[in-house]
Amino acid sequence: MTYFLKQLKFKYFFIVLFSTVFLNTLVAQKRVLGSEREGLCSFYADKFDGLNTYSGEQYDKNLYTAAHKSLPLNTILAVFNLKTEKYVIVRVNDRGPHRKSRLIDISKAAADELGIVKLGIAKVRIKILGFDGFQNLDPIDPVGDEADLRNELK
Repeated sequence: MTYFLKQLKFKYFFIVLFSTVFLNTLVAQKRVLGSEREGLCSFYADKFDGLNTYSGEQYDKNLYTAAHKSLPLNTILAVFNLKTEKYVIVRVNDRGPHRKSRLIDISKAAADELGIVKLGIAKVRIKILGFDGFQNLDPIDPVGDEADLRNELK
């Protein structure tokens, strides 16, 4: 009987392991370089300056950082203000925003450069430029490095 239980546990372990890897692969497919999404952006209040973020870093209102609900930490994003057409490049180092209607929270320095400090929120488009703290794409190039490669091959 104990041999049967060990075999059963072993099978369940592999089922759980396989499903976890499979689900992570599905989720990761949505996190592709150059992918974009639109939504509302807000910024951190001054009272959060110096507090720890989800990554363990201290929040610094003068750095270009952001909070996103699901993107991996250290993802590099371009945040475009759809009204003014200004953009900033930020690094995800926190989880949030904690309001369902918001797509991203950014630092005060980034918000100031985007021109949203007076309003408090703005409609933005975010574009994934890189992962693990490295920027791989040009924020303005709508297609990314693929277009450059195609032009070189002509």
